[in-house]
Amino acid sequence: MESDPLFAQAENLFEQDNLEAALTAYQNYLADKPDGKYAPWALRRMASIYRRQGRRDLALETYKRFEQQFGHSPMAEQVRLEKLSLLMEQENYADVIDGASRMLDKTVSRKSLLQLWSLLARAYSAIGDPADAAYYYHKLWLAPEVTEKDKIESELEAAISRLSRSEAEMLLDDFRDSFSRSRLIYRLAQALMDEKLYDEALEVLKKFRNLYPDHALTANVKIMAAEIEERFAFEPSTLGCLLPLSGPYRVYGQKALEGIELALDQVTRQLGMHPFRLLIKDTGGDPGRAVEAVEKLVEQKVGAIIGPAFTADAAAAMAQQLQVPIVTLTQKAGVTDTGRYVFRNFMTPAMQVKALVNYAVEKLHLKHFAVLYPDDNYGRTFMELFWGQAIASGGRIVGAESYQPEQTDFAEPIARLTGTYYPVPEDLKRPPLVRVLKPTRLPLDSGRTQGPLDALVADPASLWTGLYWDETLGRGEKRSERDQKVPQVDFEALFVPDSAKAAGMILPQLAYYDVKDVFLLGTNLWHTQNLIRLAGKYARNAVVVDGFFAGSTYPPVKQFVQRFVSVYGHRPGVIEAFAYDTAAMVLRLLADPALKLRFQVQRKLAAVYDDQAVTGPTTFDAGGEAVKPLYLLRIKGKRFVELSHP
Repeated sequence: MESDPLFAQAENLFEQDNLEAALTAYQNYLADKPDGKYAPWALRRMASIYRRQGRRDLALETYKRFEQQFGHSPMAEQVRLEKLSLLMEQENYADVIDGASRMLDKTVSRKSLLQLWSLLARAYSAIGDPADAAYYYHKLWLAPEVTEKDKIESELEAAISRLSRSEAEMLLDDFRDSFSRSRLIYRLAQALMDEKLYDEALEVLKKFRNLYPDHALTANVKIMAAEIEERFAFEPSTLGCLLPLSGPYRVYGQKALEGIELALDQVTRQLGMHPFRLLIKDTGGDPGRAVEAVEKLVEQKVGAIIGPAFTADAAAAMAQQLQVPIVTLTQKAGVTDTGRYVFRNFMTPAMQVKALVNYAVEKLHLKHFAVLYPDDNYGRTFMELFWGQAIASGGRIVGAESYQPEQTDFAEPIARLTGTYYPVPEDLKRPPLVRVLKPTRLPLDSGRTQGPLDALVADPASLWTGLYWDETLGRGEKRSERDQKVPQVDFEALFVPDSAKAAGMILPQLAYYDVKDVFLLGTNLWHTQNLIRLAGKYARNAVVVDGFFAGSTYPPVKQFVQRFVSVYGHRPGVIEAFAYDTAAMVLRLLADPALKLRFQVQRKLAAVYDDQAVTGPTTFDAGGEAVKPLYLLRIKGKRFVELSHP
């Protein structure tokens, strides 16, 4: 091409490698002809000289000047690539990725495209993004024009080896060649093992062996698979059991053991098998002993563990760590959050509340509820659950009052529920002893009296009879009848989450204060003859929820109770029933000869459905919680009768 004398002089100096003189010549040309025909060439040469001199900042500024002045020139594409190469030398990877990505959005030559892929692959690799690095190395590896196949292959393999599980799974959808897919599958198996997802890892390893039996990595695959199988193998028909057979909870441990032993005998007879091995460890109710017991049972190659109750948190954590399925018998909140190897087969407060509210709303068509609860952890937990379930079911909570756990006089919380409470004025909370002659009018009784009460009173507001003290009392005056508040029982059902002993005192007082014609709802703690003995007729028609009812007409329950009584001489309770169901369920799984690894047992448990359980048909949700209906009972006369059975 025809040359300009100034530019030609600069080019000659440049070719002679006289860089400093060439730089001056190019600068002189640009000073004379800033928009001249060779101005783009001059800027590009200047940037090249600065790079060769190690003056990278000046080179970058020159490239930017070029883009500003000649961004649409024919050589702009190559100049941008040179600029990206310079940014790569400066380890400015973010700008390399940004610039290269922008260029990919435009039409570029095939040669430039290969350079951009190379820049992006190296930049992503440098910032620790192996997925994107592998993506671009893979494109380069597939490109027929690329000559350095071995080098690209090595870089691709290195990027794949750093992928996470999700990244390997994602790229498997894009990579179709056997070289890349084989290494992706292998990496996926490694990543699954890193995450302790050994069951999924074993499946991937088996897939690799089937697809690539003669692959260079197949020997490693076989070793990895053998290690997993050795780690999770268990002795056939071997079940571990954690129970508090000593210590403060031994009575509960003994009850559970009776249910487990009966299940062991029953399942063995049903299946016609040689006896199972039941390895029982005494936790003593101590978390440390429970953890040691789990470790010992895994060493003894059990297929699964059932129990414990009172040390479930500690045992569950260790079972999850060692990845042995454990089915706990506890009400402790959150125990199944430990991990997917942890299950719970026991009724929880949430299950009880749901059963009661669903029955009240769906069967009794009730909408308005009140709660009278002890101010302790048990009472507050049930109150909050009941409130939430009632609202979720379309009901309303119109009152909620608490009382102290040791309280025996419930006049004040009952009065608060019904709007008949008179607060005691501050100046009369501790008056001197006075003799008061006052009719004993019951605030919730429409007009009836019991005659005069002649007593020495220090704080009449505390009387069990519920008499209310105001500023006139103590001065020989009494509240007029028109001032008496009329009870407002605006709830259709009252939930009292407390013991049978407390309920036995509360129910008569409710009637005494004219809280009548409402449904009474109680937790499984009410399910005892002690409540009927204490509350008598006031407990009639109360609705109680429980996980087991020995008097059920449900055939599996009748058979279970008969067998239990014939062996132990007494009727089973809820602990024996849940322990029986849990053991029977797990034993049937362990009898399956196809199950050889513990994670196979875990999967079967997660999908189990036991329609013969005496505590109700049972399955587990995705979180390992038992899903089952509970028993609803009504107190009729001096006994409990079924409203519904599971």
